Amino acid sequence: MSAVKDKISANKGLAAFVGPALDEPLQLQDAGFRSVPCLQALGHMRNLAGLQTQAITEAVIESALLVDWHQSYDAETTSPAFMSGYGWFNLVGPAGAFQSDNLRISIGFWDRGLEYPSHSHAPEEVYCVLAGEAHFMSDDEPPVVLRPGNTKYHASNAQHSMFMTDSPLLAMVIWRGLELDRNPVLQEHAA
Repeated sequence: MSAVKDKISANKGLAAFVGPALDEPLQLQDAGFRSVPCLQALGHMRNLAGLQTQAITEAVIESALLVDWHQSYDAETTSPAFMSGYGWFNLVGPAGAFQSDNLRISIGFWDRGLEYPSHSHAPEEVYCVLAGEAHFMSDDEPPVVLRPGNTKYHASNAQHSMFMTDSPLLAMVIWRGLELDRNPVLQEHAA
C-alpha cells in the first residue's frame, strides 16, 4: 500500500484526482487469494516498468499470490484469448484489501496483443501505466499510446477501449464516484 500512496502523491494529477480519500484510516480486510490464468506472465513486467513505477510494479509482483484476482467478464462476452490474458485485483475499495466506500484502486494486467473492447462505467477513472504499454481509445479523442508513468482520464460513463501492443500492460486503475462495486459494461452488452 505504501508504494501506491507514494506513486499517487508523487503525481500532482493523481493526487488531485484521489483527493483526501487515502488520508482516511483504511481498514485492512482479508480478501483471500484467487488466481487467474495470466499470473504466470506477471513476472516479466519487471523489465517493462519505468524508473518512476519500478517500486509499485515490484510490490504488485511480490504480492500477486496473496490477493483476490478477478475477471469482469466471461467466455460469452469476450474471447478465450482475452479470458486467459487478463485479470485484476482491488487494493482499495468496497471489496478491496483496504476497505473504502469513496475510492477504488485496482491493479490490472492485460497480455500482449489483447484488445479490451469498448466499455463504460459510472465512476470517473484514471489509468496509470506501471509497466508495458497500450493504445488507449476514448470517445471523441484521438488514440494515444501510454507507457510507464503516463496517465489517462475517462469521464463517468465515457466509452473507452485499449489495445495492447507487442507488450503486455500492468496498470493502476483509480475510480471515484458512484457504483464503485460494479463491473464495467461492454458496449455491445449495454442495455
